Amino acid sequence: MSNVDLAEDYSDDIGHSTEKAAILLAAIDDGLAVNLLKRLEPGNVKSLLEASTNLRSLKSADVEPVVDEFARDISDALGISAGPQQLMALLESAFSGEEIADILGRPREKAKENVWQKLTVGQEATLAEYLGGQHEQVAAYVMTRLEPELGARCVSLFPREFRSAVAGRMIGIGECYGPAVEILEEVLLEDLFSKQNQKESSEGRKLLAAVINKLDREKSVEVLEELAKSFPGETSELRKLVFMFEDVQLLDQKDRVRLIDRVPAELIIAALFGTETGFRETLLSSMSARTRRMVESELQGDTSQLNKDTLAARRKIADIAILMAQKGELKLPDPDAEPAPRDASASEGAESV
Repeated sequence: MSNVDLAEDYSDDIGHSTEKAAILLAAIDDGLAVNLLKRLEPGNVKSLLEASTNLRSLKSADVEPVVDEFARDISDALGISAGPQQLMALLESAFSGEEIADILGRPREKAKENVWQKLTVGQEATLAEYLGGQHEQVAAYVMTRLEPELGARCVSLFPREFRSAVAGRMIGIGECYGPAVEILEEVLLEDLFSKQNQKESSEGRKLLAAVINKLDREKSVEVLEELAKSFPGETSELRKLVFMFEDVQLLDQKDRVRLIDRVPAELIIAALFGTETGFRETLLSSMSARTRRMVESELQGDTSQLNKDTLAARRKIADIAILMAQKGELKLPDPDAEPAPRDASASEGAESV
């Protein structure tokens, strides 16, 4: 019978002799112990580890009876410790981290991202620009961890003086301290990937908002409602970038006056076809007296239906508002806000022009 079979038979009776089993595991060859651990049930492995916490550093006299009971040919292993550290080391040799967590009933640790695997050819422009703002020693260490092709591309993008300084430090670079490397890796993940993802997300929202802003009101509302079902947080941010002609009534009165003042009268006239009386009055109240009289004269008669220029005019007015907001000349309204009340002073200011 092999040593593994002997030990495995003994572990079956582990209920009354867990300490002896722990001593045996500590005494035998590591490779043999690993093979044994792989054959045991998870519950038995856990019991062995728990039992080992009660054992002190063992002397020859402590181990010999157990060794003699199983096999005389392992007497060379007398005098070693059977503490939890050694058994945990054996566990780590036999099982993966997730398997050990399952055996011991511990929650699995979230696997850390490997920043060096994420850095690939095609990212050299971003990486070179980032490293150019770091200390030469940091850049040198990062370069030693990159794949040669990516490293070469980064080096070619460095300014001449910085490239020479980094190359010189790479020649004499030594082994870096473990915790320092871990901190650097976390910083690289945050700076190069988390922040980049946020930037890309922001750019993506702007592009999507530009598309939605080209749709009619009904379609834009439909798209936003569908997005909100799956991405409520993103949709909330997206709505702040979406602006339709109908949203003009939600602008602060002073901002509405600024907007209307920028829009040619012919666009306002075309856009107001097919609008309700209340909405029309909101816009008219934001105009100068002269512009209002001109617009009202053009809107006499039946204007309940859209004309051929109405939709294009509305889109142009919305585009002007978005451009002004990007320049900080006005503030787009909260998408959930009620129509802003008329500001008498602003209205009077517009009418006096």
